[in-house]
Amino acid sequence: DAEADSALGGSGRLERIVPAKQDTPSQEAAKKEQRRRVRQAIERLPPEWREVVERRDLRGQSIDEIAEGLGLTPKAVSGRLRRGREQLRALLPG
Repeated sequence: DAEADSALGGSGRLERIVPAKQDTPSQEAAKKEQRRRVRQAIERLPPEWREVVERRDLRGQSIDEIAEGLGLTPKAVSGRLRRGREQLRALLPG
């Protein structure tokens, strides 16, 4: 769905939603609400997926950094990240 894809970015990464100077108050309110819904959806992820999604998409860590920090292989991190993002898309209604 378009809104989930917008919140997750075209690449699947969560992108910071920062109001542009030309945004109207209603547009800013809509973006604030979207951020709230994305955060709530992240909180609903299983802990092992949530940790990877937060580290990659919110903190900007690399797959290798996450793997090292969590004691996982990069392949395991990539799998958790993929499943976490898929679940986010399902949790974020369009």
